[in-house]
Order: sequence, then C-alpha cells, then structure tokens
Amino acid sequence: MPITVPGMSGAECASQIRDHFLLRSELKAASDGIYAPLMVAVTSSISEEDCEMCFEKGFDAVQSKPVSPQQMRFLLLDCVAYVYSM
Repeated sequence: MPITVPGMSGAECASQIRDHFLLRSELKAASDGIYAPLMVAVTSSISEEDCEMCFEKGFDAVQSKPVSPQQMRFLLLDCVAYVYSM
C-alpha cells in the first residue's frame, strides 16, 4: 500500500484497518480466526522517520520503490512465514 496517495493516505488507511481489527478482536474470541491483514508500506522515501511512522500506523513492513518482482516474491514469502509462525 502506498503511504502517500490523494484523499486518504496509506498511513491513515493502515491505522483505520488496525483499529477495526483491534475492535473486532475485543468483541470476539481469538479462536474465531479473525486476524488483521499484514500490510506493507511501499514508498520512494525510506528515511528512518518514514519507517517509524509506518510502523506506528500499523504497517508490518516497509519496502522502497521501485520493487522488483523478485523483491516482492521474497517479501510475500516472509509474510507467509510470519503468519505460519504465529
């Protein structure tokens, strides 16, 4: 998800998605299988401040642009490995 887009920024969108899933997890037992999606921020600026902001807003990873198909493949494999390690 890009972090800078017109309208609602990706950072604000990620924050709202996290809030939604936190609320649902408070209402339902964890055994219901409701998990927040893993979110990757895609940005052309990968400064330390941008990375910190992304993690604070609820992103699980940050990837700089441009993203090659091989980089995307490894990133997705890391996400799948993370989910299955939970």
